[in-house]
Amino acid sequence: MDADGIGGSVNLKTKTAGDSPIATLSALGGRNSILGGRYNDQFDVTLGKRFGASHRLGTLIGASYDWNGRGIDEIDPAIDPTSTPRNILYKSDTDREYKYYRARYGISGAIDYKFNDRTDIYLRGIYSEIKDYGSINLGGHHCMTSSWLSWEFSAGRSFQKASAGNPKADFSWIGAKLTCGYDPAAQTNPSSPTFGSNCEGPNAPLQNPNNWGFADITTSSGITVHLNLTASASYTKTYSLGSHRATFEVGGKVRNGHKFSEGTESVFDGWTASQYPLTQFQSTFSNSNCYEGAYFGGHFGPVSDFNLLQNYTLGKLGNFLDGYKTAQNDYPNRFNLIERISGGYLMNTVDFGKLRVMAGLRLEQTNMNTFEYNVTLYPAGSKNCPVPPAPAAVLQCR
Repeated sequence: MDADGIGGSVNLKTKTAGDSPIATLSALGGRNSILGGRYNDQFDVTLGKRFGASHRLGTLIGASYDWNGRGIDEIDPAIDPTSTPRNILYKSDTDREYKYYRARYGISGAIDYKFNDRTDIYLRGIYSEIKDYGSINLGGHHCMTSSWLSWEFSAGRSFQKASAGNPKADFSWIGAKLTCGYDPAAQTNPSSPTFGSNCEGPNAPLQNPNNWGFADITTSSGITVHLNLTASASYTKTYSLGSHRATFEVGGKVRNGHKFSEGTESVFDGWTASQYPLTQFQSTFSNSNCYEGAYFGGHFGPVSDFNLLQNYTLGKLGNFLDGYKTAQNDYPNRFNLIERISGGYLMNTVDFGKLRVMAGLRLEQTNMNTFEYNVTLYPAGSKNCPVPPAPAAVLQCR
């Protein structure tokens, strides 16, 4: 068990080629009617074979592709605190549309070679494109007359893009004053709360892009990474203790995990929203059957294009960078952590007829080195501020 496997550990290994060739192919597909029709597809294939008269060389490869084009119509009404079980009232409603464009694929493979019945070597690898993961393993098994040796080296890396947070943009209402109170008398479907002033009806004022002004935007860049390097080995020797069969085993494992975040988050705000109406940044997105026509006559929108907003901001509104909010969101999320866990053991087993006696010693050590920011922010113009905060580092050995 790994030194840090307090509750146990899971060891996932890719398949290797068997004595008989293998070829499998599977496919799965589906469709839902939301957003004019969205599709889900999945394809999997596995090929494997051993080569040579003695089947010493084996290869196996597997691949999978998954396309998720899911569509979701969603409403999130908020219950008014004055509601009762017999008289439910709503204070607000949030309508959302989700249109997925998520492609995932992965490939794994294994090559092994058997020098003889006692010794083999293998190379295994896996790569999963969810924008995040890949690993490779190299190892072998060697059996001698009265002993055997197993060893393995592995490396894995995962990462996440735009890791500082979720990029977003906000719009403010710049149209005429509008009151959208909950109207229970107009509600005909208990699953669809209805609000007055035609706020969610056909051609609602909320759907006029001239009534919304671009207020602020948060952009995110950089990556968060986790790199794992592992080495392990074990050696076992059988011997006789008088007339009793005995086994001695020694082994160890070292894992070095490096986790760090270089994500950055920038907040831009402070301009007059009415100067930048939504009409300048509209997306081509459309849906004519939102929530089966229960809201806005089925026409969801208007919707902004985040890429247009981001490019416009960086090109023409870059001087509106909010340094205080940017630092507040940015620095606390940056870190660098290196954790090295080492474990080793000695074990001896002696059989006295039907009685087996085992004795052993296990050693473990964890070294951790961390770096992070401890930041206190003060508004511009503040007096008697303490010395600017400095990065903090911790070295721990246990």
